[in-house]
Amino acid sequence: MRGLGDSFSIQRDMNVTKLEQQFNEFMNQMDYRGGVKVFKRLRGGKRDVYLAMLYDHLAMQNKFRKFYEYKARYLYRRALFGKYRIEALLGLGRIYWHRNDRRALRYYKRALRYSPKDPRVLIALGNIYKAQGENKKARKYYRNAILHSKDNNFGLLLNHSLFWLKRGNAKKAQSYIKEIEGAIRGMRESKTKEIAKEQLRQIKEAA
Repeated sequence: MRGLGDSFSIQRDMNVTKLEQQFNEFMNQMDYRGGVKVFKRLRGGKRDVYLAMLYDHLAMQNKFRKFYEYKARYLYRRALFGKYRIEALLGLGRIYWHRNDRRALRYYKRALRYSPKDPRVLIALGNIYKAQGENKKARKYYRNAILHSKDNNFGLLLNHSLFWLKRGNAKKAQSYIKEIEGAIRGMRESKTKEIAKEQLRQIKEAA
């Protein structure tokens, strides 16, 4: 089957919007290996962060987990001193969170100090506190993420709904259904969209 990367032109002076479109395409299709092949050939811009994220996700579905995590950590740490510091801190936090390592919270809090109103940071903290069973703190960060989001951020709406569903409050979980449905309709067909539709179905069917 023709890989996603085959349709993309490889340019060293590629603008951020084009780079982001390519990255999102690989992520939505969960084609992390294909993304690595393409992004390794690029230079400059946000390349290191995107490549690190691809390695990061590849590590979660590969028997060579430590190897890919090492590559992701190296690239994230290299990005810590540039303009994509927040993305690097979030990436490092995510690696440790997937390993149930307390260092995840340390990186997320560092990101919060640099960018206290960034919805991505607030969602990450909400997720980690939810996983730890600290629901009051999780709720605070999810609420702040929604407050500071410039649009109906699909990820935070879905996370917030699933948070309430897990706590047994179907009414609050279902209060975001219309927004989530609208976001899903605007998504291109992908594996990510299928997962989102399944999660939405669970929210709708909650008693």
